[in-house]
Amino acid sequence: MPAPWEPIERGAWGRMESKEVPKPMVVFNGKGLLPGQDYSLINYFDPWGPVPQCAILGTGVADDERCVTIKRNAA
Repeated sequence: MPAPWEPIERGAWGRMESKEVPKPMVVFNGKGLLPGQDYSLINYFDPWGPVPQCAILGTGVADDERCVTIKRNAA
């Protein structure tokens, strides 16, 4: 049985936004992270299927203010 992905009280959080102008892209802003730590934004298509499939949408490093911004042009 898969582990539940429960929210952590006062834990890190983020917001993902899709933009169409000036060009299609996805932007993720994460907050409350560990400074200097690498982070990846991952899209799980079917993590519990017979063959789990995912794609890394982008990566970034949290800054001294504990934030990361990850951008990807929409395909």
